[in-house]
Amino acid sequence: MLKKLDKTLIGIEKAVLVLGIFTPIIIIAINVVLRNFFTNAITWAEEYARYCIITVTFVGLGVAVREKAHMRITAVYDCLGSLGKYMMDLLVNVVAFFVSGFLFYEGMRITIKVAVTAQISASLALPMWMLYATLPLGCALMMLRLVQVTVALVREHKKEERA
Repeated sequence: MLKKLDKTLIGIEKAVLVLGIFTPIIIIAINVVLRNFFTNAITWAEEYARYCIITVTFVGLGVAVREKAHMRITAVYDCLGSLGKYMMDLLVNVVAFFVSGFLFYEGMRITIKVAVTAQISASLALPMWMLYATLPLGCALMMLRLVQVTVALVREHKKEERA
């Protein structure tokens, strides 16, 4: 059940990231052609691209944790032994989880405030709470992935201890 849910979530993340990266490229390219050759432009193209970049950034947080692709400074880490590396990884995951939790809380607070004020975007006329909701969504995904990575880390460490 959990593996199927995880697989579905991975599929959704990939779809959002692929669409969020490629559709703005296509729309901006079409807009350039329209503006330069037909003196007509898509008025919402730049706003759409901006919102896609924001969405990809926040949805990508969880993917980066899952793929262990976040940037790291390893000067001290590389000098540690096996136990030290394990403890450092554990500490980093726990701190990242609480930072993500704080950002999730603040993101939800701001999203609710924006939803209550019924703000809409300038060109697309989308409710702005949808854009603001990408922060708590991304942080929730990051927290979920941090739990998964930490559980796998602990299991791997226990296997090494038994061996």
